[in-house]
Amino acid sequence: MTRWLMPERGSTSALFIFIWSVALLAIGFALDIGRVFVFREQLRTAEEAAALAGVQQARYMVEARFRREENRPYLRCEEIPGALPGEEPTLECDLVDNWVEVAPAVILGPEAEVWPDAHRLWADQCIGYNVRCARQYHAAECWIEPRSGWATVRAAAQEAFQMNARWGGQARTAGPVAVEIETDGSSKPRQLRVSVTAVLEMDTLLLPLVGVDALTVATPGDRTTAELVRREWSGQSVWIGGVRVNSPCLFP
Repeated sequence: MTRWLMPERGSTSALFIFIWSVALLAIGFALDIGRVFVFREQLRTAEEAAALAGVQQARYMVEARFRREENRPYLRCEEIPGALPGEEPTLECDLVDNWVEVAPAVILGPEAEVWPDAHRLWADQCIGYNVRCARQYHAAECWIEPRSGWATVRAAAQEAFQMNARWGGQARTAGPVAVEIETDGSSKPRQLRVSVTAVLEMDTLLLPLVGVDALTVATPGDRTTAELVRREWSGQSVWIGGVRVNSPCLFP
């Protein structure tokens, strides 16, 4: 009887060890894969914060122009008929308005500041006797410009990414954070997109038992991107000189 029980016990032990090993690997695999999903969401949050921070470094700029005319009156004299022979003719003179176009008034600055400046310009220069402006306000251009240069957009994005990183110690970025700035290609762009991508390397817990020491974590799909969107605001159209004027920053 004893002779048949010994192999049975050995087989049970080997089976138990095998099952336990498989279960341990399954647990380790589940833990590491679960951590991948957690880090992926944290990475997405950091990328979104970075892209938004980069976009917020830019603002709409407006170059507003007022066509102006200056009154340079001249003296016009006419001879009054009826003078006797030998008498000096009597002249009747009066000042005649002479409106001459002069250099336009130009206001350059952030959109929200240009509107009040336009009102002040109209009140100070356009309603006087000697200077008048065309009734239509001309906003020549509107474009996007960063507050302190395009380098600040990238720097702000990278700083925001680091501030929102939550994986400290358990994962690390595999290389520098990529910040891409896209405009419409013109020298004074009207569209701005900031895209941020990063890749993490996560140390595994139990997968080293099968030779996997690290896993790569990246957000799936397209790059995480933020756009500069011009929101509706109460000052987007104003009355200037009796004319309703829309902001040139409104997209058609």
